Amino acid sequence: MYGNDREVAAALEYFFRTSGKSRDSLFITSKAWQSYDDLEAGCRKMLSRLGCEYFDLYLLHGPTIANPPSGTGKTNLQLWKEMENLLNLNLVRKIGLSNFRASDIREIMEGNPKVKPVINQVEFHPYLQQPVLREVCRGYGIGMAAYKALAPLTKCRGGPLDGLLPAMAKRHG
Repeated sequence: MYGNDREVAAALEYFFRTSGKSRDSLFITSKAWQSYDDLEAGCRKMLSRLGCEYFDLYLLHGPTIANPPSGTGKTNLQLWKEMENLLNLNLVRKIGLSNFRASDIREIMEGNPKVKPVINQVEFHPYLQQPVLREVCRGYGIGMAAYKALAPLTKCRGGPLDGLLPAMAKRHG
């Protein structure tokens, strides 16, 4: 998805070859662009590229409103049902979301999915706390995972961490 599948595949192959560990010793996550005309084909392609039989977690990356499917016309709920099918095919162990807003999550959950998302991966940090999204996720029992959790440390000055971080550094050396 991010163009780094060759490097990840090489790292996985090296890890398994040199560590003697089995596939179940790692938790491997990947993402599906919802613009795929066929989520199953996209998942199988990425599994093949990485040399894996399954993903531990597979995320539907971005709601259709942000990146309309290229000619598919599928709704978030329709795409979610395709994600559920990946579970039935044993291509993935868990399914979740990435960058879905509160309204997008409601759309899926109000459609009575067979399997609810286990997680929504979003930008989340002290400068972007997303209280409405947190509450919706909590209400549906969907976990939230942060990306860019430390990005504000280099981008945002004069915010809630300015006093806290030096005090923590002094306290913990």
